[in-house]
Amino acid sequence: MTGWKTRTGLGAGVVVALASVLALQARPATAVMPECEITIGVEKVPVQAEPVAVPVKLSAVVGEALTASLPEESKIRVLGVARADGKDAQTFQVTLNTSEAVAGTYELVVRDGQTECKGRVQIGDKTEG
Repeated sequence: MTGWKTRTGLGAGVVVALASVLALQARPATAVMPECEITIGVEKVPVQAEPVAVPVKLSAVVGEALTASLPEESKIRVLGVARADGKDAQTFQVTLNTSEAVAGTYELVVRDGQTECKGRVQIGDKTEG
């Protein structure tokens, strides 16, 4: 009888351990990105035919491979993100095509895969040239 109880107890322990491992694996992985804010270096970004270089400063140090985005409804295309020459590791230049932009305030997001920085950028009315 003792052998039977020992085997049953061992089997139940293995089942409980296996169930615990499976429950941990079933949980969705949530990547916690550090908070980071963007300070825009201009009060208002103009709507114009030529690309606009917008200076930005991030509140966190980020990697080299950066992407930037704005909401689709802004009709602004991001042409590139580059580290500003001679500036610190948190100062960048975001180049935008604002030729078809809709005036308003939009959320600019800059990310490097591990960090996501957000800030509000104001787009001015189309200027006559």
